[in-house]
Amino acid sequence: MKHQPWEPVQRLEPVLGNPEDRCLDFGYARLAALDHSGEFPHDVCRHLNELGLGRYYVPAHHGGLLTSYETTAHLVRMLARRDMGVAVAHAKTYLGAVCVWIAGQQCQATSLGRMITAGVPVSWGLTERDHGSDLADGDLVAEKIGTSYLLRGEKWPINNATRCGVMCVLARTDSRGGPRGFSLFLVDKSTLSGSYRCLPKVRTLGNRCADVSGIVFRDAEVPADALIGPEGSGLETVLKGLQVTRTLCSALSLGSSDHALRIAVEFLEKNSRYGRPVVDLPRARRTIALAYADHLLSEALSVVAVRAVHALTSELAVIAAVTKYLVPTRTEAAIARLRRLMGPVALHQDDQRRGSLGKVERDHRVVSLFDGNTVVNLHSLISMFPLLSRARDKRLAPDHEGIAACCELSRPIPQAKFGKLSLIPRNGASFLLAAESSISKVTALAKGNPLLIPLAAAAERLGEALDELWMDIAEEPPTGQDISNRLFSIAKRSALYFAGVVAIELWLRNHQEVPARRPAGRPRHAEDLLWSNGVWLHAALYRILATTGDQHGAAAPPFDLLFDVLADQVKNERLPSLFGFQLAEATATGAPNSYGKVS
Repeated sequence: MKHQPWEPVQRLEPVLGNPEDRCLDFGYARLAALDHSGEFPHDVCRHLNELGLGRYYVPAHHGGLLTSYETTAHLVRMLARRDMGVAVAHAKTYLGAVCVWIAGQQCQATSLGRMITAGVPVSWGLTERDHGSDLADGDLVAEKIGTSYLLRGEKWPINNATRCGVMCVLARTDSRGGPRGFSLFLVDKSTLSGSYRCLPKVRTLGNRCADVSGIVFRDAEVPADALIGPEGSGLETVLKGLQVTRTLCSALSLGSSDHALRIAVEFLEKNSRYGRPVVDLPRARRTIALAYADHLLSEALSVVAVRAVHALTSELAVIAAVTKYLVPTRTEAAIARLRRLMGPVALHQDDQRRGSLGKVERDHRVVSLFDGNTVVNLHSLISMFPLLSRARDKRLAPDHEGIAACCELSRPIPQAKFGKLSLIPRNGASFLLAAESSISKVTALAKGNPLLIPLAAAAERLGEALDELWMDIAEEPPTGQDISNRLFSIAKRSALYFAGVVAIELWLRNHQEVPARRPAGRPRHAEDLLWSNGVWLHAALYRILATTGDQHGAAAPPFDLLFDVLADQVKNERLPSLFGFQLAEATATGAPNSYGKVS
């Protein structure tokens, strides 16, 4: 399957060099040393800027190279696979800029695009010390004086608050607060003439080299044209921006999972226990196969979610909440299982050629916290239950064209139009509305192929579980601000089932493009085995049903086959993936000072 959005990674990765090179700035050894000292990776970020990576954070109509969020997600995944701290530090610029892409004036966006292309870091000043995730209770004030605004107050903790040149700041413009009481400002720190100070770096358990700090404004004067969108639209714009950034956060989790799986497979193949090679122990193989199944489910959901930014924009509220809750939490759990399997060696840095699993685990934990933490995203899902239920009861038609554009990976996706972003999915969620039809298609395929019968059984059980979910939602509708523990449990199930129907659609629309047999003389790739007979989908659905306790005798997938596919991918320097991406780093020369533009 030719996957065009991957190509910029294939061009960039060889230039970055092999991360196992101990002399390389962007190598595991050097980054581990920076992590130990807490020193920010300035050289690495500067090199990434010289390579032109920042251009993929700027939409093409504002002077950049961002035409596909799938491409940007692949690039972020590549950075996270090497080091989460670098990925977060560099990609944070997109998070800081997204509100300008959504609501800014053309002149603002063009000017910001030029700065990002020149390597200026951008930060997002949302949270405050006393209010956490409650953005509607912020105290930082923007008071209008003539044609300017005076900013007073503090934002903390903010990633890149000290090193950024520009910050997108959410400020209270109406003393009464409320949904229309906040506005966004694009603040160029170089113009503030000492009317601000940066707060000290916060020591963190993971991402130790990150610039997690804060900023205090003391009557900092910003011009009226620093306002992003109309006054009072700040919260709405932020919530729309979070829909986009939450989908991209899944790429950070996938990169961490890529790294963790490769470490774990190499550990199994090089160590022994009880007088036997660890790789021969069924329980060890199954543990890694379970983690791999979760990884493939997360990858399927992530790929569809970033394409949904373009193709199902009006439904992104629910897709983003599901993705931001599910992918980081599943990845956290999978990496923890791998760490328990490896034991104390998981924490050793020097003994691991690819780096320490312990570092991967603690660095990744930040992903479930920023851009809306786990509770925030579950709460968001719960708030949408009435709309989703109403759409189902009315049997509204799903957006078939949108589903096709999200899931048919060989077809181009339309340009992203942020004007279609909506805070609520007014017409429901197309993947849920199409679930019954999608499951029926799997059942029909199984009638002509007995090897698909276990997959069809799992899909049918998912359909039954979905019906039970809707009944549970009807019995306990969300009311006010008091959300019961049972509703949170229902929200977790809804996210898993949503991911399941997404995975079904992805498999249905692509499995024939991955031939079960290749012509004579052409090598058979491990990924063919994942797609033929629905092996990866069967494993993903089984994991969903097992997590929610709904498997009820569903046949287990071939975990030995899953492990063998993963081991083959690791051995042949291919990404742990559904799509057979070759890791260009495998043939990289590792020349640390040879850089070229990525275009």
